[in-house]
Amino acid sequence: MLLAAAPGAAAARSAKALQGEALWHRGELERAAREYEAAFHADPADRLSALDAAVAWREAEDQVRARRLLEAALKLDASDPDAWSALGWAAARSGDAKEARRAFAAALAVDR
Repeated sequence: MLLAAAPGAAAARSAKALQGEALWHRGELERAAREYEAAFHADPADRLSALDAAVAWREAEDQVRARRLLEAALKLDASDPDAWSALGWAAARSGDAKEARRAFAAALAVDR
């Protein structure tokens, strides 16, 4: 499931982000991640594309890219508990227990 999936969100998404979504649904995770990432680089304020790229990279087992994009999304909105939680899981998957604990604690703190 994509973090950024929300009713009505598709109408406001870029063509690259929509292509990423189509690729995601076909199971082409790396290609989807690249499209989402391109959408984010074209519009650095597009937090949803950063989140979608991060989730796709995480599922494609590229935790370094996933973490980098989650950190970029959190710079745009540090009050998103789902992004903090996703960062925690990406850190845990890459073996960084300290960062995972920090991210999960932040998720709990902002979710209050």
